[in-house]
Amino acid sequence: MEEDLDEGERAGLSVLDREACLELLATRDIGRVAFTIDGDAAPTVLPVNYALVHDTIVFRSTLAGSIMRYARGYAAFQVDRLDEERRDGWSVLASGRCRWVRDPGELERIPQGRLPRPWAEGPRDQVLKLTPARLTGRRLHRP
Repeated sequence: MEEDLDEGERAGLSVLDREACLELLATRDIGRVAFTIDGDAAPTVLPVNYALVHDTIVFRSTLAGSIMRYARGYAAFQVDRLDEERRDGWSVLASGRCRWVRDPGELERIPQGRLPRPWAEGPRDQVLKLTPARLTGRRLHRP
């Protein structure tokens, strides 16, 4: 555990620039979308399969689901890879406008095979795009 380490053995954090964040987002396919429900102070966080398409995060939901009802508008999206044994990894947080892709022409512009499968079973044929207005990341380095 971190608190059991001497000061010289603590892992360090470095800030990632936008390009590094996008590169890391492109290496994964499962993330978490966060949003609030009707003014609730506590955010709801749900896992989704996603793809990075033209610097935009694309994922699927169902028309009746909470993501479609509440995440449209402003949402946050987080992805990480942590290796506890090696004490290293990274985390990227994107926040911005999340919107439902309704235009068939816009759907067609998503490259073949890049539309992610839904996280949960059942019909999840509504496509959402989160365009990051803010993109931040940190990398944890072991000593």
